[in-house]
Formats: sequence, C-alpha cells, structure tokens
Amino acid sequence: TSTARTYEKQAELMWDKIKNGGGDSAVYSLYGNKEWTRAVVNAYHAGNKDAAVAAVKKRVEVDGGGSAHLKGKGVDVHTWSHIDAEGGTSSGASVAQMNNSKFVQAIVAAAKEVGASPVVEAYQQHVHITIF
Repeated sequence: TSTARTYEKQAELMWDKIKNGGGDSAVYSLYGNKEWTRAVVNAYHAGNKDAAVAAVKKRVEVDGGGSAHLKGKGVDVHTWSHIDAEGGTSSGASVAQMNNSKFVQAIVAAAKEVGASPVVEAYQQHVHITIF
C-alpha cells in the first residue's frame, strides 16, 4: 500500500502517526529520538509543515539517512481485510494479535525467506518490509 515516498508524504505520515497513532512516542519508537525526528515532532506541535518537510529532506540529502520508503526500498502490505477475513478484528489490533494471523505469518516468513526485513506494525495494521 505504500512504497517510495516524497519528503512531504513522509512528514504527513509522521504527523498522522502523532495525531492518530499514539502521540510523539509513536514516532520516536519507530524512528528513534534523533535530531530530525525531534524537528518533525516539534514542527507538528507548531503547525509548521514546511519545517517538518525540511527536516526529512535534510535527513536524506545532507545526513544520508532516511527510511527505506524514502530510498525506494520499503513496501507496506496492509493486513486489515485479511485479519478480518480470518475472523479477527483488524481495528485496533495489537502486534501480538496481528502475529496470530496466518496472513501476517505468511508475509513475514516470505519476506525473511528472500532476505528482506519485515516489521509488523499495529499503527494502521500493516507489515513493513525493507528490501535490501
């Protein structure tokens, strides 16, 4: 559902994670408490989207970092419909609940089999796969 991202989209998704996915700690737990993540979080609280985009851009273009999505090496596989089809409830499902899904287990196993790095994420219930 999500592959390569622009700096703007990355900032937008990080802001959404703050607003709807657990607050500041949701961003820090996924990206770390680093200078660039603090800048994005502070820009969110200040309502300054341009500053958030600039922080993401600096992270990639100056510091040489950035998420797999920003480097075209990440993909998110949504799990909602599959969890629901298996009789579970996708809305608000935790990582532990998601890991009980046969679909999630299959995605994780397949990703590992080809040398990719999967991460099951409860926010928007998906499996993030970093492709090396």
